[in-house]
Amino acid sequence: MNNQLTHTKLNVDNELHKLDNTLTASVQMLAIYGLDGPEVRTVLRELVSNNSLIINAATSNAQDILVAIEPTSYKGIEGMDISQQEQNLWMHQSMLPEMSNIIPLVESFPGVVMVAPIFDSIQHKFIGSLSIVFQPYESINKSVAPAQTV
Repeated sequence: MNNQLTHTKLNVDNELHKLDNTLTASVQMLAIYGLDGPEVRTVLRELVSNNSLIINAATSNAQDILVAIEPTSYKGIEGMDISQQEQNLWMHQSMLPEMSNIIPLVESFPGVVMVAPIFDSIQHKFIGSLSIVFQPYESINKSVAPAQTV
């Protein structure tokens, strides 16, 4: 049992590390592209399509208003204010990537959000953020090793 828990924890940690790396790489591209436009939407679509855990990816402006979101099935929440979500409050204090607890999302279901600040590539001025949404039980289910029979 202990081996199973250790294995699951290592797998979940690895998945979170992959999500963090993906978020960081995407933020670097968005520092060049900005918060909206065809290139931005391509980055967001690739984030979602390249990782089965990510439900959606979005950019927000400096005031935490959702600017662009993919997939397009979530387009209806563009323009919503997410400034009071815990991960955004923490990010504005630290200006570093942050991850929420399980929270009620504007998408109308509970989930976890990873968010990272975006700084303009020329002036290095904070312009907004990139966030990804996932449901932690998906990560845990994916990380649990099959039960071993004795």
